[in-house]
This record gives sequence, structure tokens and C-alpha cells, in this order.
Amino acid sequence: FQVAQTGPGQLELRVLVDGDLGEETAAQARTAVRGGMGEDFTVEVRRVEALPRSKGGKYEEFICEWQPG
Repeated sequence: FQVAQTGPGQLELRVLVDGDLGEETAAQARTAVRGGMGEDFTVEVRRVEALPRSKGGKYEEFICEWQPG
């Protein structure tokens, strides 16, 4: 998995899973992320084929893609 901050108060949880994620599992994942990051965040769960790595080849669980103003 990877959590990306995509905007102010917005997170995207990217998960690698075989098949359908299912709404119940997605809801549980959203609750878990909010529990760790704060209830003020909107969390979108997205199934992905691959997770991006940094330029150095490292896998990062938490990234910020939001560029303020």
C-alpha cells in the first residue's frame, strides 16, 4: 500500500490487490487510515497495478503530491 496526500485534507490510499477490493474492505481501509492520520482527512481508496518508487528506487509508504498555492 501507499498513502499519498493529494490535496489539503485529501489522502489517496493505493493498494495492490488481486481482483476486486470490495466496498466493505475499502470502508475498513478508510477507517484505518483516518485512525492513523486524523478524522479530518477525506480518504479515497484506489486499486493500482503498481506502486511508484522514488528516483533512488525506494518504496515509500507515505508521499506528498500536493503542491500548495
